[in-house]
Amino acid sequence: MLHKFCFILSFLFASAIYPSRLPTVIQENSLLKYSHAVNSQYGEEGIIDAIMTKIGVSNGFLVEFGGYDGVTMSNTRLLAEKGWRGAFIEPSASLFAKMKNSFKQLPKILCIKEFITPFKGDSHGSTIDEIADQYFPHEEIDVMSIDIDGLDHVIFKNLKRKPKLIVIEGGMFWHPMMQLEVPDEIAAKNVQQPIIVMTKIAKQQGYELICSTFNAFFIRNDLYDYFSNIDNDPSRIWCEALLHIKNIKPNLYKKLLQIRKTDWIQEWESKDPNITFQIP
Repeated sequence: MLHKFCFILSFLFASAIYPSRLPTVIQENSLLKYSHAVNSQYGEEGIIDAIMTKIGVSNGFLVEFGGYDGVTMSNTRLLAEKGWRGAFIEPSASLFAKMKNSFKQLPKILCIKEFITPFKGDSHGSTIDEIADQYFPHEEIDVMSIDIDGLDHVIFKNLKRKPKLIVIEGGMFWHPMMQLEVPDEIAAKNVQQPIIVMTKIAKQQGYELICSTFNAFFIRNDLYDYFSNIDNDPSRIWCEALLHIKNIKPNLYKKLLQIRKTDWIQEWESKDPNITFQIP
């Protein structure tokens, strides 16, 4: 009870200082209201569907990596089942076999066994752009889901293709006001970069933040007007994602707060002068 009280108190204190940036409720225009999970972890399918409907894409092209087994925790499997074309990419031989089998009845999906690397010439694998050039060179990608458990942001930084929507882990383990970009070896622990850093990378690539669950949703600039009624301040979006996680997965919410208390996360956050208060 005390822990919960302290958490609420800290948010109320923060809201008093930054009322437009640190909400205690999810804004009315948030895309989180469309959250609906079939295979995804946090309701990404419903949000993706709402975004695609808004921009007028009813039957497009998807790319998801790591594709895992093609079903579990997939953000785009439902699109494939609705008839979308696309590609699922997975480096693990055992998971690739399961993934390929799961798409037997969905021939519009190309299954590719490949390790995704951010840099051309890397002997460990290929960039997503190299794979696209080889397998689907003339396709405009409508939805790209990136989940490689570590250096997702480096993939994003070096991406040449411009999908309409990118879904990528959004730095929920870091403080919402943190602007310090942590070294890649830290991010590679599957904690990614802070959401403000991810948003800066997105802006450099021509994208705007419009939502977050645990994954951040970035829409291409030319389509942002469809979502300009959303307050997309990264701190607000982060806090709304935290509230969303608390609502749908309270055990994960508790685990997330526990991970935030680890010494190495606290050490890095202490180096950022932009952080003016602490959260549990």
